[in-house]
Amino acid sequence: MLKSRLSPCQWVFLLTFSVRLYVITRLSMMPFFIPNGGDMKFYSDWGLRVAHGILTNHQAFYGLPGYPFILGILFKILNFDRFWVSVVAGLIQALMDAFTASLIWKLAIEAFSGPDEESGARAKAIGGMAAVGWALYRCFPRF
Repeated sequence: MLKSRLSPCQWVFLLTFSVRLYVITRLSMMPFFIPNGGDMKFYSDWGLRVAHGILTNHQAFYGLPGYPFILGILFKILNFDRFWVSVVAGLIQALMDAFTASLIWKLAIEAFSGPDEESGARAKAIGGMAAVGWALYRCFPRF
């Protein structure tokens, strides 16, 4: 029998990253992948202003204060191409989601493990369910 060289935490990372890449690939085929309305347009426009050197408009913002600055850097690097900025931002988000799933796995193992072998198996099951839940989060439409 072949023994895997990857730890369960690494498998969780790879699974989540694969699921997110699949979702990004599917999303990139849709006509609204490039932001043209709503929050996506708001942050994209803000990122464009940052790329042009306008760091603030002295108005209040809501949520994700670092995101427009990341977009601004990507717009500068990728020559203001909205499609590729969306792809790279999606890849960064997929990596962050995969790290989050790995962290959820590790936290569950720490929180639910006990001195006996049975609690370790239970902790792995809980961690696995929580990580898979995170991996699939936002993959399906909400009703």
